[in-house]
Amino acid sequence: MGDRVGCTLEVWGVTTQKHFRDICVFLDNEFGGGVDDLIEELSDGSMYLEEIEGGDLPRNVEDVLKAAGLGYCWGWGSGAEFQSGYTVYDPHAKETYTNLTVGLDVHIPLHKAADEIYVKRAHDAVTLRAKGYDTPLIVAQTSHEYVEAIANQSDETVKEVNPNGL
Repeated sequence: MGDRVGCTLEVWGVTTQKHFRDICVFLDNEFGGGVDDLIEELSDGSMYLEEIEGGDLPRNVEDVLKAAGLGYCWGWGSGAEFQSGYTVYDPHAKETYTNLTVGLDVHIPLHKAADEIYVKRAHDAVTLRAKGYDTPLIVAQTSHEYVEAIANQSDETVKEVNPNGL
């Protein structure tokens, strides 16, 4: 058995209440924790998971989040056989970026430091992760809210929807 580490899942974008519940049911089946507790925790846009084998985000969880059109960041702690890091998914570009970290800093291995594409992708991941922190997870209660939220989003940010229309 390999290393088991703590991981964080951060999610942003727009989804419907039903789809959000379906995602939480799926996460409960994968990780446990209870659907209602997951709904409450993930409603704020992030959740912490303990004892994840190898720190890996299961491919089927990745697929569900991508299919929902949600951006996400999956961060993992270091283990005896691997370094800490994070993977970020950009739903607009449909790109996934991964960075290894030392503490809170991005780690670029010496043999990759001269690789302009590698360094640019590392920078893009940092930028996208920061943008994800500033972008809320919007769970629309009605079809009208969902359409309004989608209309208000751009490649740069997702604006909050005022459910009262004010």
